[in-house]
Amino acid sequence: MEDGQVQIRELRSDDDCDSFCLRDDENEDLVTFLQKDAKELHDRMITKTHVVVDGKKVLAYVSVTCTEINLKDERGAAVRRLARLGTFFRKLNYKVRCLPGIRLARLASDIGHRGKTTNTEGN
Repeated sequence: MEDGQVQIRELRSDDDCDSFCLRDDENEDLVTFLQKDAKELHDRMITKTHVVVDGKKVLAYVSVTCTEINLKDERGAAVRRLARLGTFFRKLNYKVRCLPGIRLARLASDIGHRGKTTNTEGN
């Protein structure tokens, strides 16, 4: 892929994360995660990180991880609504105590590319 061609894809070991930058008042942990932890955690499948890149330069990223939603938990309205789904499964004779989910772990975009739209070519 040539420079100037924006693409959305999984993070790669040779992606340039070092120039990724946020405003001074923003959470620096988001930059540190991308620059120091994201590649290893992605390779070990602890998180999966997808990036918007221009060539090899990372313009934005999102990292997700697996989670589960316990249908027996009565703490909040959203969980109670999901518990109704568990009741539905039980009526069908499925024993469901939890549902699989995806948790948004990190989400950030480089300060130089906020508010911009681009044509992307995903794989």
